[in-house]
Amino acid sequence: MLSLFLITNGFVIFVQENEDSDSDDENETSGSEEIEDLCDGEDAVQSIGETCTIPIDGVEDMGNINFVTLTFEDMKKYRFLNRNVAYDFYNMYARFNGFSARRSVVKKNFKGEIVQQNFVCHKQGHKEDRFGEDGVRKREPRRDIRCGCLAHCKVHIDESEYGQRWVVKHLDDGHSHLVVPDNHVGLLAGHRKMCDMDVSQMNNMIGVGISPPQVYASFAGEAGGYLNVNFNQRNMYSVLDKERRNQLPDARGAFGYLRTLRSTDPDIYWSHKKSEEGKLLNLFWCDGQSRRDYGVFGDVLAFDATYRKNKYSCPLVVLSGVNHHNRTIMFGTAIVSDEKEETYVWLLEKFVDAMKGKAPVSVITDGCKSMRNAIRRVFPDAHHRLCAWHLLENAGRNVKKPKFVEMFKRCMLGDYEVAGFEDRWEKMVIEFEVQDEPWVKETYEKKEMWASAYMRELSQVHELL
Repeated sequence: MLSLFLITNGFVIFVQENEDSDSDDENETSGSEEIEDLCDGEDAVQSIGETCTIPIDGVEDMGNINFVTLTFEDMKKYRFLNRNVAYDFYNMYARFNGFSARRSVVKKNFKGEIVQQNFVCHKQGHKEDRFGEDGVRKREPRRDIRCGCLAHCKVHIDESEYGQRWVVKHLDDGHSHLVVPDNHVGLLAGHRKMCDMDVSQMNNMIGVGISPPQVYASFAGEAGGYLNVNFNQRNMYSVLDKERRNQLPDARGAFGYLRTLRSTDPDIYWSHKKSEEGKLLNLFWCDGQSRRDYGVFGDVLAFDATYRKNKYSCPLVVLSGVNHHNRTIMFGTAIVSDEKEETYVWLLEKFVDAMKGKAPVSVITDGCKSMRNAIRRVFPDAHHRLCAWHLLENAGRNVKKPKFVEMFKRCMLGDYEVAGFEDRWEKMVIEFEVQDEPWVKETYEKKEMWASAYMRELSQVHELL
């Protein structure tokens, strides 16, 4: 048996010949056959500087590396924590050498574990035609920037003194295209990325009402031009979308916020209703001060719903009143999924529960039919009144005649008896020629709910009773 140690090109090669075996037989190496196929016979070559290895656990460990003068021999001494760190390393190398990297094919051993991966140049291969000759496209395909470049880096897993690490096995720097200049390399897709400082600045600007295009223009102004910004507007929108998806669901976040308020306000109250699929339908809440205010000033309740003015397109219901200083005070708030009668019945029942069973004497609404029916069911003894502000708004919207709103306001709020109201109403209708106006007829039929003359007469009747 003959053994030789050959030193060539900085490598130690161990050659062994066995006189008893055929010279054509190849020596066996450790590992499975799959791994041997992947190595392409290169496992026999090992670096003599293997003991001088450097672990790389993340991007923070790459700060002292000079990627401009980095060679393949230099790369082999690094041991990467995982494939992602290895990719970041090669992509950093690509940035300093005028191109960007992409992840390519992986190879596995017989256990299904990934033992090797290729990183390629961004111009590797050619774009696949997904539609073919008979395919139909709504628009022209984008220009193919790939040219079949063969430059690549091959990394594989290896056992070392640092444990199971990834090492560079092969490097090919033979690009078939011109590399990108240093001042433009940041615009390549593989290098367009917002750092944490950029994201924080963008969120602060958007938080005060600045639009994303204006934010991007601000970044370009600070960098001295759009070519000096290492990301584009699409990257900004991607970051914003990712942040929205990573946030807690709004419903869960709302409940968490209400629970935190309970630590400082033990009298806070809330209730919710879900669908069969678990989707939040209605949410009602009121704090301790609102409950105490209602106990003193809750004889008159204003019941108003803004129509789909929030991002959920759901009605926001506000339950309010007036205190002894004639100022508006809040009794409760709710977000509901619709404006159906059953929804308002649920809301008013929860409101009564929060207010310890106290019902209002009068309820003021905008005239919604479902509200009116819900009030009759939950507050059968309460006086239902129409909001003067909504009536005046509807009057100006439905009757396009000058000074009609002024005359209507006098009829509504004037200090008249019933006979005086009827006389002035008739004169107003004739003067403005609105006898056949549908809104005028419908409003007159509900005069007991808004005219001061009729409401005064009804209150006197109730006092006598």
